[in-house]
Amino acid sequence: RMRVQEGFGRKYEASDGDEFRVAPRDGIVIQSLEYPELNLEQQIGPDGRITVPLIGDVLVAGNTAREIQEVLTRLLSEYMKKVDIVVLVNVRASKRLFFMTSRNGRTIPLTGDLTAFDLIASSTLPAFSKTTAIKIMRADPVEPEIFRYNHDAMLYRGDSSTNIQLRADDIVFVPLTPVGQAFELLDKALVPFKLLGGAMST
Repeated sequence: RMRVQEGFGRKYEASDGDEFRVAPRDGIVIQSLEYPELNLEQQIGPDGRITVPLIGDVLVAGNTAREIQEVLTRLLSEYMKKVDIVVLVNVRASKRLFFMTSRNGRTIPLTGDLTAFDLIASSTLPAFSKTTAIKIMRADPVEPEIFRYNHDAMLYRGDSSTNIQLRADDIVFVPLTPVGQAFELLDKALVPFKLLGGAMST
């Protein structure tokens, strides 16, 4: 589970189609009826570990909640006669995607099902964005995938043929139309004159 994955080099595999596997920044809850001292919330550290009373640091990254529960039960059973813990994932912060426009970029937490339409419909795009040819890239050193999403077709005609489910580490890029690109180039060309004008007014 510690092997480095292809693509973005993630250490902890967490496929959307599988049971959720925790990674650093995720949080878990441990609950126990018999031992109140075991009732705690833990955020998984950068090293993939949590700290549990009696047993100290435990590597949990790459495991499901059920697997973490089995590991902790086995380790705690060396100190307790009856271990009745339950482990739940309460914070899913390790999955994210990258949203880029001509103006800026940001990372977006991927906490549940999210489609291309969901993302674009809830985002503010720069003027003259080319919403008919939005690129969705799944980076990989061997077989990268590139999808094109037509937001206008979905919005005005209900054509969902290009609307795909987004996955962790997807790169969503919204390009500009030719008119938008021309304005972008003009704006960059005018930067020195704007700086000069600002300096002269100062």
